[in-house]
This record gives sequence, structure tokens and C-alpha cells, in this order.
Amino acid sequence: KRAEFWAEVPHWLELATVPGAAAASIEKGRIAAIHAFGVRRAEETAAIDADTIFEAASLSKPVFAAAVLGLVEKKVLDLDRPLAQVLPLAEDPRAQLVTARHVLSHTSGMQNWRRTGSEKLEFPFPPGEKHVYSGEGYFYLQRVVEKITGTPFARFMRETVLDPLGMTRSSHYWREDADSATPHDGHGKAMTEISAASGKQLTEIAAERKKPLESWFYEDIERATVRLKQ
Repeated sequence: KRAEFWAEVPHWLELATVPGAAAASIEKGRIAAIHAFGVRRAEETAAIDADTIFEAASLSKPVFAAAVLGLVEKKVLDLDRPLAQVLPLAEDPRAQLVTARHVLSHTSGMQNWRRTGSEKLEFPFPPGEKHVYSGEGYFYLQRVVEKITGTPFARFMRETVLDPLGMTRSSHYWREDADSATPHDGHGKAMTEISAASGKQLTEIAAERKKPLESWFYEDIERATVRLKQ
């Protein structure tokens, strides 16, 4: 039955117009096999394999959540202490109530994303009232973790989660890699790689500053972003 299941995957990918994918089967807590299908970029021949790197996007959120809960276990972070006590967020009274528990459970009351960095942060509802997905919330907690630990976010994630799990080819910053898969839209067409374009620019700025991207705090990224806009 397992063989039959994996044999069906290429058909499912075709129906979903997904050019390529990779998946691991887990047995008794260990990787039993890695299954690779299709190509890294539509209309090209480079095949997906066990070493192909994918852009994880918001799948990185549960990984970050695990790291945050590790800080809670060490009593470095209190799930129910208002985060504004560590890093002020906004003048809105509701901003003073947001906790790590709210952020991790997407009940912070914060909007998903502001369209621009200068746009006023909105709170559609008070923290804890209901569940609404918020990327802003996770980004805010990321900055709080930097403040508490004194460690740049990318390095914190590598030292706390990635290295201990043996994920030595994963990172929380862009890096050029020949084994990377290209993002595709809902029609299976290769997308303009905006993340790659900005990533290359940031890498160049990092080289100018002689400060690797993994060593950047939020403030470093904020300053560099101004140059990207230019």
C-alpha cells in the first residue's frame, strides 16, 4: 500500500500544477525514506532530490514556536508577560496586553501584515478575544526574542533548533544555493524570484559592512531595507 500511495503522488502534483516536491516518510520517530518528484523549475530539467532546498515561508512559524517554548522551559521568557514590557510596540492600549501566548496562538489581535513599514499597526480586536492569523505578531515576537537573548534571530534559530536537529543546510536568511527550488504560482508557472533578488542585494550589503547576514539584528535589516527601496 505504501508503494501504491507514493506512486500516486506525481498524478496529484499534476492535478495541482505543482512542478516538483519532496517528502519524507517517518517511522518510529526516524526518517525511513525521502521521496522526490518533478523538477526544481517548470520547463527545466533539473530534478528535485533529497538535497533540494525549498523556501519554507510560514512553515517556519512552528519551528520558531518550538524555539520560543524552549525559552519558556528555561524561564527566560514568560508566556503571559506582556511583551511591551520588553519591547514597546505601539501606543494603542491593546498593544500593551499582547503576550507570547497570544502571538503563538494567533490571538494577539494584530492584523496579518501592514502594507508598508510606516503604516499604523491595527488591532481589529482585543488580544485573546479570538483567533486571526497574524504574521505581524510573529515578527514582533522575533524582535522580542532578539532583545531577551541578545542574539540575532537567524543565529538564535540555528543554535537553538537547526543545529541540534542536524538541519545544517537550513537557515532563516537567504543564501544562494544551486540546489534551491524556484517558487511557482497557482498555475505552475515559475515566479519572479523577488526573495532571491533582495537576498543577493542584502548579501552584497553584508559584505560591504563585513557583517554576515546571520549576525544581523532587526535594526540592521531595517537600515538595509532603505537601500533596497532605492
